Amino acid sequence: YPSNLIIQRQETNFLDLYFTNGIRLKVHDQHQQTIIIQLDDNLINDQSLSGLCGDYNQKPDDDFKILTTGLITNTPADFGNQWKSSQSCPDASIV
Repeated sequence: YPSNLIIQRQETNFLDLYFTNGIRLKVHDQHQQTIIIQLDDNLINDQSLSGLCGDYNQKPDDDFKILTTGLITNTPADFGNQWKSSQSCPDASIV
């Protein structure tokens, strides 16, 4: 494992990954997989954070920011479509 990562197995189906930069991932694998992302408070408003989980600036209204334009969409489908790993993947539709 990289030196900036600490892995702890809490129970058979629970795994915690601690990164030295203050990011923690909790993985729970039982029937359906759940991943919880936790960030240290000192990362609030850190300009280097952005992405699928927002940018951790305590402003939930700007979490659906489109990467290419910087504009904010109000539909999860539009936001999710920009994160496709393959252009051959069909766009999600608004439900």
